[in-house]
Amino acid sequence: MGSGMEHKNALGYGLVICLAAVVTGYMWYVFWFLQRRVATNVQFRPGQAAPPVAEAGIDEATLKCYPKMAYSQAKLEQGTTATCCSICLGDYRDTDVLQMLPQCGHQFHVDCINRWLRSHASCPNCRSLQAPGS
Repeated sequence: MGSGMEHKNALGYGLVICLAAVVTGYMWYVFWFLQRRVATNVQFRPGQAAPPVAEAGIDEATLKCYPKMAYSQAKLEQGTTATCCSICLGDYRDTDVLQMLPQCGHQFHVDCINRWLRSHASCPNCRSLQAPGS
């Protein structure tokens, strides 16, 4: 009877050791994954200042001042080569009205960019700040 009890104890200790090894391995993997994720999110070079973070959107009065034009006009006058809105991914039609961001010149459907700029003060393509005075 003592031999059976020793076998159960050995099995129990083995399970505890295996479980501890699995938990430790999982914790190391999570730590490695988080460190790697933080490292890949850094998009500027060491020694270079971090880009400014826009925390608030742009007010309606300012949005109304941004230039608007038909896509057909933008192709002729601005030399626009974009064929689709990078926000909604919808193809531009010649009659679509686009709004140009003054700081970078990128253009988008009016509704798409206004919705974006109400909560962000930067261009969705290049991240340049679009707030007045920037």
